[in-house]
Amino acid sequence: MFSLQTADGSWDRMKQKRKTIIQRIKNESGRFFRKVAKPLQKRIIGKRWLSLLSNAHGEPVKCIDGMAFVLGDSHSNFFGGVESIQNHKLFQGVDTSPNLIPFFSTFHIGPGTAFGLGREEGRVQARKKASEIIDRQLIPPGSLILLSFGEIDCRAHVLRESSRQQRSVEDITSDAIENYMCFAEWLVQKGFKIGCWAAIASIKCAAQEDGDFPVYGTEIERNRVTRIFNQQLERECRLRGFLFCSIFEELLDDQMETRSEYISLDNCHLSQRAAPLLAKALLQSGIITVEAGRATVSSVGYTATHQEL
Repeated sequence: MFSLQTADGSWDRMKQKRKTIIQRIKNESGRFFRKVAKPLQKRIIGKRWLSLLSNAHGEPVKCIDGMAFVLGDSHSNFFGGVESIQNHKLFQGVDTSPNLIPFFSTFHIGPGTAFGLGREEGRVQARKKASEIIDRQLIPPGSLILLSFGEIDCRAHVLRESSRQQRSVEDITSDAIENYMCFAEWLVQKGFKIGCWAAIASIKCAAQEDGDFPVYGTEIERNRVTRIFNQQLERECRLRGFLFCSIFEELLDDQMETRSEYISLDNCHLSQRAAPLLAKALLQSGIITVEAGRATVSSVGYTATHQEL
């Protein structure tokens, strides 16, 4: 076998020097993105959101006050303003997105289910991770936390458990919602305001047990389950005074199939093409209110003003 090894080790030194140079270029590129590219991208997306809110409101929106904190499964990344999942590790088990939408900050705590929120020692350990986020003061007291759970339940678990337990879909989703509300009420006791993001329309594929996004049931069956889940979730939110935000119905066509134009390339998560739907839903839900051209995020714990975006 041909080798370029040299007696004096100069070839090894040359390879090590090349690796050092490449790593230095990567480090400098990362610093450039953090210092220049990301702020510019955030400014551009911020301007787009002023336009989106203006269109949804019907009158110009000139600035946005406040911040909401999104905590949940991988669908929380949609609020980071990116087209594909981009996780940046905060600490063990908790990631964030690039957070390019200036009035959202995201916390992805793993593939948590609504049902699993009732298990303190479950696989995802949502309560433990949320406690650490709070203890690290990453969410100011009194802030609005928008919870994002349920899509995994509706995609992979509800129909399976309904068949296995010989119980109705409504009963299975009710169990999941009960655990979901226990988790939300625990956060209320910690002093936070709560909103819930409805589960989105289900993945466009046939039933499969393996793969990145396991599913159970047909696309239409799963969307029917999701509608039931969201209806129950909305009802429980109204009873407790929680905010409820949904674009689920807008993601469906007349046959109860998922409209692919709003779904990202991974076939499961939302594309930023759905941002106009989100803007409208944020206003309808009361998460964002507008008065005299000033939009305000429904949060008392964070007072940053995003002006001149």
